[in-house]
Amino acid sequence: MSTRDLHRAIHAVADGDAVLTPRITAELINRDRAYARHEVSDPQARQQLDKLTPREYEIAGLIAQGLSNREIAQRLTLETTSVRRYVSRILDKTGLRDRTQIVITWFQAGMSD
Repeated sequence: MSTRDLHRAIHAVADGDAVLTPRITAELINRDRAYARHEVSDPQARQQLDKLTPREYEIAGLIAQGLSNREIAQRLTLETTSVRRYVSRILDKTGLRDRTQIVITWFQAGMSD
């Protein structure tokens, strides 16, 4: 975890938000995956994801699978800094606050496997 990430996490917790590691996010996703499959797609969540380019959409899906920036970079043969830029763009375009909200929006949009 970088100093910047640690700083963000401390501020998020101080503001009352939760900070989840990619491993914990993946565990939560796996536990709720069956439930999410039966949920009706949220049109607003779908609209947020429709703002993304194909590459941003792909990265959002990998985030939803619980992959870290480093793991995404390895899978897509990108630099980790490039993945960070993509994540920032995803957050900017969708108006979401963090990676956890990307995961939630992904599943609300009915994008689970």
